[in-house]
Amino acid sequence: MGRLGMIKRTGLCALYLALGPGLATAEPPSQPTKVEINPDRVALEIRRELDADRPGQALTLARTHKELAGYPIYDFEAGRAYLRSGDIDEAVVHFDRAVMVAPDVPRYRLEYARALFAAEDHEASQRQFQRVLDTDVPEPVAQNIRRFLEVIDARLASRRPETRLEVAAAAGYDSNPLSAADDEFLLFGVFPQTFERESDTFLDTRAQLEHRRPRTRSSSYHYRGEVEHRRHSDVSAADQTQARLRGGLSFEGAQGRSYRLPVEVQHTRLDGETFRTRVAFLPQAVLPGAPDRQLRLQGQLAYADYDNDDRDAVTLGASATSLHVLNPDSGLLLYTGLAASYEDADADAFTTTRAGAFVGAQRDLFQDATASVTLTASHERAREARAILGLFPEEDNTAERATTFELRGALAHPLWDSGFTGFAEGALREKRSNIDLFEFTQREIFAGVRYDY
Repeated sequence: MGRLGMIKRTGLCALYLALGPGLATAEPPSQPTKVEINPDRVALEIRRELDADRPGQALTLARTHKELAGYPIYDFEAGRAYLRSGDIDEAVVHFDRAVMVAPDVPRYRLEYARALFAAEDHEASQRQFQRVLDTDVPEPVAQNIRRFLEVIDARLASRRPETRLEVAAAAGYDSNPLSAADDEFLLFGVFPQTFERESDTFLDTRAQLEHRRPRTRSSSYHYRGEVEHRRHSDVSAADQTQARLRGGLSFEGAQGRSYRLPVEVQHTRLDGETFRTRVAFLPQAVLPGAPDRQLRLQGQLAYADYDNDDRDAVTLGASATSLHVLNPDSGLLLYTGLAASYEDADADAFTTTRAGAFVGAQRDLFQDATASVTLTASHERAREARAILGLFPEEDNTAERATTFELRGALAHPLWDSGFTGFAEGALREKRSNIDLFEFTQREIFAGVRYDY
C-alpha cells in the first residue's frame, strides 16, 4: 500500500471515530406522527361558535375538519353550521350521515327533518318528523313538530289537483223582499204602484264547483263557478238568479305568505230578464305573523253594467282580517276584521260609502265536526237619485244612512270517509235605515253537502 492509501485510510478512521460508532447502525429518520383529531372537541368548538352567533366561524371549522365525516357528533354540528349559513343541501348531507350512524338519537333526526323541510322535500321531512314524534320527546317539542306537520300537510295538499262540488238549499223569511234581496232594485222602478210592506218566504238553491290545479312548485290556477236561484212566494217580488265565474293565479311566497289574483264575472237576472253584469278584480294576500296569527288582506276593483237603463258603476273596496289561534288542540280560532267600499255611478248621481266590522270564532267539536259563529255590523251612507221615492211622498227622500247587522252560524261534519261533508248554516240579518222603505229583517237556514276530490 502506498503512502497515499495510508493517508486515506487514516482519514476515514478519524472520521468514523469522530462521528461515533452509531453511524454504522443508524436508520433513516422516521416521518412525523400525525396528531389524532378529537371529533368531540371539534364538534364542541363548532357548537360554541353557533351559540355565540358566529355561523361564519363555525362553517370554517366544519370545512377545515372534513376528514371527520362519519363521526355523528361532528356531522350533526357541521350540519347545523351549514344550515345556519344557508347551505341547505350540504346540511342535509351531514344530517343524513349522522342519522345513518346514530339512528336512535332524536335530536339528530329532528334537525335532519328541519333541514329537509327547509329544502322543501316535504315527503321526506314528514317521515322524519313523524319518527321523532313516535319517540318519547318532551311535550313542547311534540307541539312544535305537530305545527311543522300541519304546514307540511297543507303544502302537500296544495300541490295536488283538487276539486270541490257543493250543493245546498235554503228556506227563509223576509220582512221586506222588495228591498232585502238587493237595494239596487229600488233604483229602477221595479216596485208596483200599490206598494205595501208585506213579509215573504223564499226558497234558495245553489250549486258550486271549484277546482285548483298546480302550475309550478309555488303557483297554481284556481277556478270556481257558482249558480244561485232565489224564488219568492210573493208574486210582486222578482225571482233572482245569479251566476258567478271566478278564475286566477295563486302564489306561495316565503315564510308562509300566499297571494291570489282572481278575476270574477257575475251575471244577475230578474224574472229571467238580464239585470246586471259585473266584472271584479279581487287581489288577496295572506301574511303570517307569529306562529298562531295571520293577517288577510283583500282589495276590490269592480265595474258593473246595468242592462235596463244604460247605467254603469265602479266600486273600490278593501278589507283586512286578523286570525288568531287561541287553542291549537281544540282548533279554537278567533277572527276580526274591517271592510270599506265606495261606489260611484253615472257621474256621481249615485254614490254609496260603506264601512263595517266583524268578529267571529270557529272551533272543532266532537268527531271532526267544526262550528263557527260570526257577527257583522256595517254602516253605509248612500246619496242616490231615488226617483221611485216620488211615489211615496211620506218617505224621507234624502241621503240614506243605514246600519246592517248579521249573525251567522255554521256547522260542518264529514260523512264517514267518503269525501262528503254535510253542513248547515243559519243567518239573521237586520237593516235599520232613516228611510223606512229600505229596512228589512231576514232569516234563512241552509243545508247542503259538498264533495272534495
